[in-house]
Amino acid sequence: MTATRPHALAEVVAAAVSAFDKPSARQREILQRIERHAERLMADRFQLAVLGQFKRGKSTLLNAMIGRPLLATGILPLTAIPTFLMPGACPAITLTYLDGRTEREETGDWRGLAQRISGATTEEGNPGNVRGLERVDVEVPSWKSLAHIVLIDTPGVGSTYRHNTTVAEAVLPECDAALFVVSADPPITEVELKYLNEVCRTVSHVVVVLNKVDLVGTADLERALSFLRTVLAEADLPQVDPNIFPVSAIAALDARLGGKKVNLAHSGLGGLESYLGQRLMRRKAELLEASALRNIRAGIAELRSDVELNRHALALPLEKLDENIAVFEEAVKGLQTEQQSLDDLLNGEWRRSIALLDELALDGERRVLAGLDPILHDGTSEEAMRSTLDRIMPDLFDRELRAVVLRIGSHIGEAIAEHERRYLDLVRRVHATAGAALAADILPPPPQDRFIPLKQPYWTTRGLAEDLGSVTRDWLALLLPGKLRERRKLKMLRRSAVAAVGKNVANLHWATRQNIDDNFRRLLSSCRQSVQDSIGRTGDVLASARDRRRTEDITVRDEIRRLERHADRLRKLARDLDSRDADTPSLE
Repeated sequence: MTATRPHALAEVVAAAVSAFDKPSARQREILQRIERHAERLMADRFQLAVLGQFKRGKSTLLNAMIGRPLLATGILPLTAIPTFLMPGACPAITLTYLDGRTEREETGDWRGLAQRISGATTEEGNPGNVRGLERVDVEVPSWKSLAHIVLIDTPGVGSTYRHNTTVAEAVLPECDAALFVVSADPPITEVELKYLNEVCRTVSHVVVVLNKVDLVGTADLERALSFLRTVLAEADLPQVDPNIFPVSAIAALDARLGGKKVNLAHSGLGGLESYLGQRLMRRKAELLEASALRNIRAGIAELRSDVELNRHALALPLEKLDENIAVFEEAVKGLQTEQQSLDDLLNGEWRRSIALLDELALDGERRVLAGLDPILHDGTSEEAMRSTLDRIMPDLFDRELRAVVLRIGSHIGEAIAEHERRYLDLVRRVHATAGAALAADILPPPPQDRFIPLKQPYWTTRGLAEDLGSVTRDWLALLLPGKLRERRKLKMLRRSAVAAVGKNVANLHWATRQNIDDNFRRLLSSCRQSVQDSIGRTGDVLASARDRRRTEDITVRDEIRRLERHADRLRKLARDLDSRDADTPSLE
């Protein structure tokens, strides 16, 4: 990579901006977006996001990294607006609104700053983003660990607040690299793995942090790390760093606030910060450029598509345009009715999948209990029965509960694939109808990723020690005769074994239900949006073209020639970006 490459990319953006003398509102938004990426590249402003599911301790981790409890934490989903933390001369907060307004306030009062951040970024302080904020920037002086990095606190995905997930996904293009935070129990869920796949399509380098390690013992931590490594290896995501960093963010924050370096080292945060500061920062320039190049190319592609739509619409004779608009509007009614039917079918399949899960989980529990029955009633000693249970239970759970996971996974995968095909066919027909109305070829968007099942259920790896261990601490049994005491201990052990089965099956049911809901909710939302975007965008272009033809017919030819110049210039810029991408060093 040469020193002139960032300047060359900035020149491409400048050329794109200069090509539009009268940009539409949509074009202006795209141009501002790619300008922002070019400016960040020139300013060497590297952004590291903290991503993950809600309640994994992302905000606590960031508080520990900056050494101040500025970001709100708690038992409920909190962060609703992305927060950008950066080095500054003094503590300050800048609010950027969706309408473009900004408000900046400096303060030396850390508690007051924390309250202002909470009031802007949390669901409690800003429910559903009623304040209309786009982002919050916070300047923090004297933070040593990552002085040349902007840290981004994002809303957690998968909470009850759907807009939090939407905001978290929307901020991904702003990320040059990411910390993906999971917690030790469970180490990763199917929903998180699916989100990680989405992250890796946009972010070039992802470092996985296993948080809340203070909640598990050494043996459980090793099992969690081993499982996490296995899952990530099977996912085969080259963007994910091979190193996993176990951290206790809450212990790290306490250590940093108390100035205890030994405790900070034990928390695991020191090792993570050292790795980021030494290894990641060596790749800072190439990661930042790769992010800018990817986003600028996407913006140029959007501009090209928008210009082509407008050019084709204006080129149609007014009479033909009126006729095509009438045909398009009539077709839209049928397409929207068809979409509603598909929505109803998908919701019905969603309910059937949950019912199937209930049935399979219950059947799995019966099979496990049936497999344990001979052991629980063989009349041996409590010690012998415990030894047999410890040996048999993991294999029994693995066999029977894996069968449940594979069955429900296969069912959902097939169901989602079938419904996705129907939606994609509808989207293609929307685009074909729009193309016919504009006398142009309009390519539909690429299909979304489908259901991704895990290869093994995490709940089978933990063993049953915590579920069965309390049996030996039965002080009342010490007052009974030997035979009665043994019978009591056997009875309690049987009861504990049955309870352990119920607990593990409940864990399976909960995790799989989360995955079912997430997959169906995402598919329903994305397919609806694809159809509505296609209809709305084409309708707007047709209406705008008709208005222009009716009121400014004399200037239409000039406008068409102007759009053709835009299209030609954008094609050249796209080729230029493609050639620059071919010269970009590999990020492996």
